[in-house]
Amino acid sequence: MRSGWFFNTPMWAEYLQEYAKSRPECLHEFRSSPLAKDQDLREALESKEWVVECHQSQVIDLATHKWSDVRKSYHSLIHRAQERCEINEEPTIREFKLVHRCAFGTVRNDRTFEIQGSWMPEHAMAVAAVNAKPELSAAALWIIYQGSAYYGSAPSVEKNILHAVIWESLKRLKARGVQLVDMGQVDGATEKEKNIGTFKAGFGGELRPFLIAKRKL
Repeated sequence: MRSGWFFNTPMWAEYLQEYAKSRPECLHEFRSSPLAKDQDLREALESKEWVVECHQSQVIDLATHKWSDVRKSYHSLIHRAQERCEINEEPTIREFKLVHRCAFGTVRNDRTFEIQGSWMPEHAMAVAAVNAKPELSAAALWIIYQGSAYYGSAPSVEKNILHAVIWESLKRLKARGVQLVDMGQVDGATEKEKNIGTFKAGFGGELRPFLIAKRKL
């Protein structure tokens, strides 16, 4: 079964095997991608061993994306964050891990971050915000592959900073020649997932469908 795009590469398989040490159920889940041209989940669709769900992702075309596409309520938040913080491209994976651990705790082992670090700079980009103290406030990690990018993870330990990190990320991805950006699922089931979806949708773009297939255990 192929899930398409970067999620069908040996690089992703290596990361997934390591990530499964803390979340083993991920090895029984496949997802298609609105960025993929070769996705094939027919095995899951035709099998009673799998449950297939259709979801929505927010995809931004950077060729046409502009400031006015960003939700108006984000504009002042971005400006204030830019005044309070320095937005840095390409922090080390160690810096990204520090923000991730502060925000989420030890939900992933060190090796998962090392693998993501090995993707840089060709297949990943990190952007971080440093405040005046100075200390890391927020960061975002993007997977880059075949001229497109995927919003991988964006931990934050300070309110209303991540908006600026995402906005700066989109500009820098465009400068690197990326055209399509998959912001990820926006139609989650829980209240937290819905809030994350609302946040992502605020940067503009359009909804595109993708599939999640989960093996019945």
